[in-house]
Amino acid sequence: MRMHHATSPPPPTVVSEAVRRPRVIVALHEGFYGAASGTGFSNRSFLTALARILPPGRLSVITPHVPETAGAHDRRWAAEVQQMLRQAEADVITSPEVQAAPESIQGSIQLCDLAGEAAVRIAE
Repeated sequence: MRMHHATSPPPPTVVSEAVRRPRVIVALHEGFYGAASGTGFSNRSFLTALARILPPGRLSVITPHVPETAGAHDRRWAAEVQQMLRQAEADVITSPEVQAAPESIQGSIQLCDLAGEAAVRIAE
């Protein structure tokens, strides 16, 4: 598992179609670091299914940063998910912390924007 933090994208490179491998990109709001609601359980189950059925190295996961001090951060849960993704050779991209509350409209917009930017970088 390679952990990335949102940074400027690298310069585009030319890659032949024979070298490109299709990827599945999943953006999570909850489920990587814990489950404050049922959504986290569903997201983890979805990641587990993808990690099992996709060929190694084909999964990319985008998740917002959740500090260890946050109530929604479960160390054991996060360790289990990270181990599963390491075994699947998945890329994990952690977006910077959103300033607005993630459950607010502004926070949701910020999370969507950050996830979209990360997905574009992966697709390139």
